[in-house]
Amino acid sequence: MADRSLYEILGVPMDAGTDAIKKAYRKLAQQLHPDKNPDDKQAEERFIEVTNAYSTLSDPEKRRLYDLKSRARSFPGGRPFMHNIVDIFDSLRRSVQYEQDAGRRRQPQRPKEQTWMDDNVRVIPGEDVETEISITLEEVASGCVKEVMSNSRVKTMCVDCKGTRCAEGSRSIPCGACSGSGKVLDFKIGIGEKIRKCPACDGHGLTPLSPCPSCHGTGRVHTGRQVKVRVPVGIEDGQKLRLAGAGTPGDGGAPGDLYVTIRVAKHDRFRRDGSDLYMDHVVPLAIALRGGTVAVPTLIGPSVSVDIPEKIRPGRTVVTVDGGGLSSAMIKRRGDLHVTIQVELPRIVTARGQKLLDELLDELSKPM
Repeated sequence: MADRSLYEILGVPMDAGTDAIKKAYRKLAQQLHPDKNPDDKQAEERFIEVTNAYSTLSDPEKRRLYDLKSRARSFPGGRPFMHNIVDIFDSLRRSVQYEQDAGRRRQPQRPKEQTWMDDNVRVIPGEDVETEISITLEEVASGCVKEVMSNSRVKTMCVDCKGTRCAEGSRSIPCGACSGSGKVLDFKIGIGEKIRKCPACDGHGLTPLSPCPSCHGTGRVHTGRQVKVRVPVGIEDGQKLRLAGAGTPGDGGAPGDLYVTIRVAKHDRFRRDGSDLYMDHVVPLAIALRGGTVAVPTLIGPSVSVDIPEKIRPGRTVVTVDGGGLSSAMIKRRGDLHVTIQVELPRIVTARGQKLLDELLDELSKPM
């Protein structure tokens, strides 16, 4: 049975169309399926053989390569039959390489582009990933370390099939696309040939009869992961931090990077402009008229004493606390804290207080 052609296995002629191949496969698959023949080992082997044959002949490119291999096997005086198409083109490559080496021995060497991948693996780098985190103004002032859930599609083993890629109670058969080798050939006349991982079985060499529904037959699932982000002191809203290698893992290549955009939450008291901070502070009427010293809170740390001049103008008088702002990586000194003074008007709760307020207003309204 091993020497029979794929066309003979399906019982169709070599010029059979796609519909005829599909019809023949369905008929044989229904007859030979392991679920209908649980104890028939011969039927099981025939089912695998038919499935592999259909996998190749139903794909135009795979069928073309198979036909090419069949014609190569019939060459007169050729070498014995090679069971894997990769062997055929590997032999061709070695022959061409020998001729090239001989030519180089006869003439000066010159650089030539490498068209074959020596490790038989196509290197695919990982992708960059972006996410956001929100921090407080206090965390901007002191710096912090945050944990973020990266959506970098880290692949972990599927817990349902334990990496077998098969649904419960099912099993795998040799992949028909690569004949169980896990590798296929990219064949491009005039450009070169590259052996790469079989896309049908992802290089496993086996195909699940019934793929695992949780991982869709891949054996792995995509999950997020916790990544620690060190936020420096004085970072600006909208600034991005780059974590090298924390992005999507590559397939033989380097992983991508993770870019974290910082969002600074609005503060209920302080406003920010670069490394400077701004705030409003309310003082009693007596301090506003006579002047004095009041305690002003800071973003982090203890309050500071501030001298208030007499006869201030509410909302316009600004007192500056040197170094009361934020540190910054861009400048060496700390920013300042700018305090706008507001006035708290007293509540009049007695008749005598109201009388005194009226007398004061009359006095203040007299021309100087």
